[in-house]
Amino acid sequence: MSLTMKIQLTPDLKKSLDERGSSAPFLFEARSAARFRCYATATAKLLRSKMSVPKQEVDSLVIVKDVSRTGVGLICHQQWFPSQEIELSLATGKIRGHVARVRRIAPSCYEVGIEIAKFEQPAASFCETK
Repeated sequence: MSLTMKIQLTPDLKKSLDERGSSAPFLFEARSAARFRCYATATAKLLRSKMSVPKQEVDSLVIVKDVSRTGVGLICHQQWFPSQEIELSLATGKIRGHVARVRRIAPSCYEVGIEIAKFEQPAASFCETK
């Protein structure tokens, strides 16, 4: 099955995806682990939801924008909801987790925070730094 990128990036978001290195927290934001910016594509598979939500695509291409010891930040084209279980397939392995937060940036562009539950393979190096 061939997937196509459906995300509509804003100019500011395109610019921010070029940044690398550690990411400072926003004002009033509490983090349990340092976050590192990166740019990678991944396949996201919606495994299940604990709530009733509108029908969604099961597989989609996403952009990984940052990673930490406890979570992954990504951009996707459809709205997901907290507690939905997701599996990310990356070049170096798979990560399972659940949606912790979602923020709409623009039409067909959502910023999603995934809390990691399980690494199916070590994925510490899936984001190359320049």
